[in-house]
Amino acid sequence: MSHEGPLQIGLVGLTGLRCALAGQTAACRVVATRSVAPTPLTMSKFIVTAEHRSEYPNPITFEAGTRLAVGERSEGSQGWVDWFLCSTPGQEDGWVPLQVLQFIDEKTAVARENYTARELDVDVGDELESSRTLNGWAWCVRLRDGASGWVPLNNVEQLSPA
Repeated sequence: MSHEGPLQIGLVGLTGLRCALAGQTAACRVVATRSVAPTPLTMSKFIVTAEHRSEYPNPITFEAGTRLAVGERSEGSQGWVDWFLCSTPGQEDGWVPLQVLQFIDEKTAVARENYTARELDVDVGDELESSRTLNGWAWCVRLRDGASGWVPLNNVEQLSPA
């Protein structure tokens, strides 16, 4: 496969893009080929069926581009797969889902997006709204007070899409 000239990618909003083509670094240029409307979020409503209390009072929190040291991988029996114990200077270690990590090598990654490992303490009967689920957890907002954080899917029952 050969490539002549700059590689054009039709995506909007990428910065610091590095392209590899057949093992060679190619010049890259981001080109907006058409206007793309943002994908609407699909919201889901949940009811809490089992209490959850966080064991991490100081969750790891970082911005896109942060370099992370990557440790053990969780393949938990509760369906909590593809979580990695990560660290960054000045913070306690915390669990980060695979989807947030761009691996540089086996022990180092860069964050693809802003992230916090904050868990939401919930009680049976709490109503939640979720915009994202990852690896057995849902990012939720508690409807009664607006508090947000991750909740294990094992502790909730989906009521319906919002």
